[in-house]
Amino acid sequence: MATFREFEKYVRANFKVRTESRKDMIAIGFNLPDDRSQLIFIGRGGSDKFGEVAHCVSFLGELTGKKLEKALEETANLNTGGLIKIGEGIAYRCTILLEDVDESEIQKSIFMAAVCADHLEQMFTGEDNY
Repeated sequence: MATFREFEKYVRANFKVRTESRKDMIAIGFNLPDDRSQLIFIGRGGSDKFGEVAHCVSFLGELTGKKLEKALEETANLNTGGLIKIGEGIAYRCTILLEDVDESEIQKSIFMAAVCADHLEQMFTGEDNY
């Protein structure tokens, strides 16, 4: 797989995409254990010397002060991704390099993004808003 268009076609064929997805972004909802859910937004991340990338982003909520500091520390222990600031909120983001990614890596990366984001959201907000 080499292009975002091919990646997007695969994601749309293999995941249940929410109808409210924007043209430039794919939204996928995951049902997780303990009646929790997580919404992942997937979009084109551009390209660089490594080729095109896709970003998987999931909102956690507003985190400030000690909660944000603890969330950053917790993210250091995760195998993929990290925290980013979008507006007033904090989100978890992982990047998928598309040049030579295979289908199982796409599946695992998107699912891991949902699980990691849900873990952080539950730990630091105690909510299930996203």
